[in-house]
Amino acid sequence: MKMPSRTTLFFMADFSLESLAAMLQNGIMAAVLGSEWAWDWVLPTGDMIMACLALSQFSLNGVTFTNDLLVILNFSHKVHYFDTLWDFSNMLTFWLNALLSAFYCVKIASFSHPTFLWLRWRLSNSVPRLLLGSVTLSILTTISSTTGNIIVTHIEASQPPHTNGSWAEWARIFYRNFFLLHEMLVLSPPFLLFVVSTACSCSLCAGTCTR
Repeated sequence: MKMPSRTTLFFMADFSLESLAAMLQNGIMAAVLGSEWAWDWVLPTGDMIMACLALSQFSLNGVTFTNDLLVILNFSHKVHYFDTLWDFSNMLTFWLNALLSAFYCVKIASFSHPTFLWLRWRLSNSVPRLLLGSVTLSILTTISSTTGNIIVTHIEASQPPHTNGSWAEWARIFYRNFFLLHEMLVLSPPFLLFVVSTACSCSLCAGTCTR
């Protein structure tokens, strides 16, 4: 197997160091908030989301660092073993970022309408269930992604001998179309929630500053 070029190795090493720094930061945050949560069994709802987000990002950066290390050590054929964990951590990070953005958008808003006040109270009391829902959605998304990878692997493995590249090309087309549709469907909801919440938060902050 061909080794990556020196330039590629340099950037991979640089990215690995950045991943280690991110792991250290998120690990400390998750440890502090997690120990406080475990000690008192009570944690502010915003801190609950932050603790789960830090743990998810720690896992995501850890998988990324491991993949880079395997490539540098010429074990890139082992990288696919971590694809499922990476997909889960990545999807969970998306949902937790969106949830955190929506939570702070509701918190900083100063509307006094009874419906909005009820929504704020309801969101604060539903954070544990929303966290569980984020984990559940991430697991379901990972299962569908892993299923697609298995299908493509079986298609490529069942290619008849002495055939042209049409079979492999068909597998690549299926892979591209399946995962393009898959990523659009699973990433659009948390992305839109994050964008709308962030835009609302920015407009609320700008309105407060101009008063």
